[in-house]
Amino acid sequence: MKPFLPIFLIVIAIGIFYMYIDPHYAEIRGLMKQRADYQAAIANIEQVKQLRDSLETQYNDLSPDNITRLGKIIPQNLNIVKLTADLDAIAGHYSMTLRNVRVTEQASDNSAGVNAKENKPYKTTTMSFSVLGTYPSFVAFVKDVENSLQLIDIRSVSMKSTGTSSSLMQFDITIQTYWIQ
Repeated sequence: MKPFLPIFLIVIAIGIFYMYIDPHYAEIRGLMKQRADYQAAIANIEQVKQLRDSLETQYNDLSPDNITRLGKIIPQNLNIVKLTADLDAIAGHYSMTLRNVRVTEQASDNSAGVNAKENKPYKTTTMSFSVLGTYPSFVAFVKDVENSLQLIDIRSVSMKSTGTSSSLMQFDITIQTYWIQ
């Protein structure tokens, strides 16, 4: 019986290892991996908090005038009447007036698939209008629109002669402006 005792103890040790130790060790490895993931998430949260605090400090350091200017670049809501009045005031500096103003809000695309609508934090609005004036006045008008605070993209420009005067032309303009949802 003495020669079988060591073999018997080895078989019992192997059985205990596979029946008890190995399953618990695998569970412990899973918990250790989960702990490492949680620690990485906590570290990321701390970085995000620091970034948030840094951005909040930078925002609080801005002057009220600059905050107002930022609100004009991409407003919280679009005021078409104010935008039209601003464009008309710019045109008025060059003895031009806005005519035939048409506004189209960008339609939502709810299609699915590869080219599905992205979740953008802003909306766009397209506005078309005409101005009557000379070409040099029109160029100056466009430069002033370009330098205005509100973000405006000129999408198309077409011009045609009015026939009444050789220097007077009608300019049809389509612009796109942005605002935060």
